[in-house]
Amino acid sequence: MFRLPGPVSVPLRASVDAAGRALTRAGAGPATESNALFLPGRGLRLTGGPTRFEAWSGDTRVLHVDVDEAARTAVMAGDWWYRGTYRIHERGGAAWVEYRVENVAERGRWAVPWANKLFAGYRGTMLGTAVIVASRIAKAVDAEQAPEDGGEAAG
Repeated sequence: MFRLPGPVSVPLRASVDAAGRALTRAGAGPATESNALFLPGRGLRLTGGPTRFEAWSGDTRVLHVDVDEAARTAVMAGDWWYRGTYRIHERGGAAWVEYRVENVAERGRWAVPWANKLFAGYRGTMLGTAVIVASRIAKAVDAEQAPEDGGEAAG
């Protein structure tokens, strides 16, 4: 049986809690690096909230999105097979972002690998996406921890 690639994980320079807050920060409006940072670059906008959203591209709903700050997860689901989960977890005393993609098709499950060309190169794409999200999380955490006046911290 064909299987999707396993999850990919990328280390972060942030605490688990700070990374979890950054990952799950979402609100209605355009997806940007500061709003649903796991979605930007796709021209999507979110409706709904505060924890359950719909992601739209123009007039077409493309994803259901659930964010859970306590669980430090952001879950995206399409209408057929796709469920992608970002999760912040601790490993070896460091925070990591994990990205897992699952085939959740209830019908036509067997066709998913064929429709996606047997996922050739998909693990590399997943890792690249996780690295981008990790970078955005680090940037968001750095901005959150910066002194409020925009100057350098007194030393």
